[in-house]
Amino acid sequence: MAIALALLLTSCGGDQQVDAARTLRDAATAMTQLKTASATLKIVKGTMTIQGFTLVSARAAVRLPTDSDTVYTVKQQGVTIGLEVVIAGGRVFLHVPFSTFQEVKGADAAAFPDMARLFDTTTGLPAVIPAGSNPKYLSTDKVDGQSAFQIATSYSPEQVRSLLSKLDSTGPVAAKLWVDTSNHLVRKAVLSGAFGDGGTDASVEGDITGFNGAVAITSPSIPLLGLAGAGLFIAALDAYVVVTLLPAMSGDVGLTIEHFEAATPIVTGFLAGYVVAMPLLGAYSDVRGRIPVYAACMAAFAAGSAITATAGRWDFAGLPWMVGGRFIQGLGGGGLVPLSLALAADLYRDRMRTFALGSVAALQEAGSVIGPIYGATVSAAAAGAGGWRFVFWLNLPLAAVCTAGLILGGRSGPQAHPATGSTIDWPSAALLGAGLGLLVLALYPDDPEHRAVNALFVPAALAAVVVLAGYACRQLRSLEPLIPRDLLGSRAFVGATTANLLIGVALIVTLVDVPILGRLVFGLDELGSGLLLTQFLVGVPLGALAGGLLGGRVGNRATTLLGLVLSAIAFIQMSGWRANELSLHFGPLRPTDIALGLCGLGFGLVIAPLTSAVLALAGGQSHGLATSIVVLARTMGMLIGLSALTAFGLHRFHQILGTPVLTDPDLRTRVKHLEDLVAAAFLQEYREIFLIAAGVCLAAALVIAFALRPSRRSGGT
Repeated sequence: MAIALALLLTSCGGDQQVDAARTLRDAATAMTQLKTASATLKIVKGTMTIQGFTLVSARAAVRLPTDSDTVYTVKQQGVTIGLEVVIAGGRVFLHVPFSTFQEVKGADAAAFPDMARLFDTTTGLPAVIPAGSNPKYLSTDKVDGQSAFQIATSYSPEQVRSLLSKLDSTGPVAAKLWVDTSNHLVRKAVLSGAFGDGGTDASVEGDITGFNGAVAITSPSIPLLGLAGAGLFIAALDAYVVVTLLPAMSGDVGLTIEHFEAATPIVTGFLAGYVVAMPLLGAYSDVRGRIPVYAACMAAFAAGSAITATAGRWDFAGLPWMVGGRFIQGLGGGGLVPLSLALAADLYRDRMRTFALGSVAALQEAGSVIGPIYGATVSAAAAGAGGWRFVFWLNLPLAAVCTAGLILGGRSGPQAHPATGSTIDWPSAALLGAGLGLLVLALYPDDPEHRAVNALFVPAALAAVVVLAGYACRQLRSLEPLIPRDLLGSRAFVGATTANLLIGVALIVTLVDVPILGRLVFGLDELGSGLLLTQFLVGVPLGALAGGLLGGRVGNRATTLLGLVLSAIAFIQMSGWRANELSLHFGPLRPTDIALGLCGLGFGLVIAPLTSAVLALAGGQSHGLATSIVVLARTMGMLIGLSALTAFGLHRFHQILGTPVLTDPDLRTRVKHLEDLVAAAFLQEYREIFLIAAGVCLAAALVIAFALRPSRRSGGT
């Protein structure tokens, strides 16, 4: 009976057998393996000052051996202030609210504790932890959901001072440490001693997290995000720069007007690469680092630009060569979206992080919208230097400048440390790429004169569905899927994403079909067809500004519905355009100007509320992911819309045109007659496409009406 009782006591109180001294030695060994960590220190008793301010807490991101980014929360006369101190490469930079970083030296620099010293293997926690006097096991607790041994011990003033110079006690310091029972890392510590102001008693609580994870250390002197954003803007321009250049580009690779459908992959090739790279390369940069992957993407974008620019120069460099170049461009350009968003999240915190993410997204959207007029303007200005080819050659020096500046900036300022233990899901990338390729193939109009869809439409479409379903299943089974499962189960998230996809379908109609209509029906040159979009380009930013303001007043749902209805009305008006539409005027304005301006205003109204709705659902820690999802859904819509509507439109074109019987007496008159018939057929085709776009806008409005709650505001969380 006594033996059984003894065994029972031992099993119930087994924690009492923990060797406190050995636990501290194991903790010291584990802490020597750290490369990065995050620590939060809070003053829980007494008063400590730093640079004349009362210290409340300090939140630090550390990359060993020497780099740290610490935000000190301090108070002065009841006002709370955040002071950010970056220590990198032996230099100390201070950021005071409403100002820029400034380097501090001498006594001013020494006044701020070097948080990296806390983890130094010779003077920091690894060296000090096992040197405690009379260690004693107290209990086993939960810290951040992890089991940890609580050990009580004490340290000499010199030992504590070696951790942080600010902890200058006049006597022994009592300590409690919580050591993880599995990995032996110190998760929490409380130090109590006479290190308060004037030698008074004080207590500091420290919480340590993010062991060997990615850390954000601001680069104080180099505008890294500006350079990354400039590269993203250049790539976004090229997504639709070909719209106004398409007739000249297709002609230079041997395509004639009766085979114009073959030029579609020049646009869809870029979009396909864009969509494949976007979800993959953000994760890849978590492993390899932002700047190396960004540089590789810019190199791919530049190489694709060079390939595209040389298309038609040699016999072997025909349409496939051009499409291949555009696809490589898209791979590089698509990777820049998540990389720039991730870099923004790395470099900025709190409210500034949200602003930085919004700025990156705005650059991407602006580049996509401005692309057509940019291409037409540069091509017209450089007519003697290669015309459309010059647009692509210009990408090489621009990409080189952005990449060189980013690499140099990365060397002079620390960046996010690659996460350990991460892997790249190459099978998922292959499934996504193959699925999109099959989808584009299914929608490719191989014989629009006789059928609206590809001869391989059914098998290619079924194969695309199967492959993309495999990609979706793989993501759902993943322990860390690209899109969190709670978002996938949200009606509002699914609705907002679906609406973004539909908006992409309608948006591509304006960006691609209006300039082509200007060339083929209204008889405008490259620059004139690009300038036809001017009112649309003005309407989008005005609508985006108005959408942000209205979203906060009447809600995301009402603002989005208003924008979609306005765009639908504009498309309905455009479906009635005539061949002489540009000669008509309502006072100083033309009906085309009013319709395109209204269309741009409507699309602009939608941008902020839908983005805000997805951001609110994703939460503050996933803003980069949320913005990527918005861009990805819209780009997918553009890819699908361009492919499907091109197939439909060209089939209708051949149906409307039929087989013209030309009986004109001479060749010149006969060709002019044919041009008139072709222009009339194209006009009717685009009228019908504009009507379809109006229906797509209304379908998106129905989705939003069902998915978003009337009470949601843009500032909601």
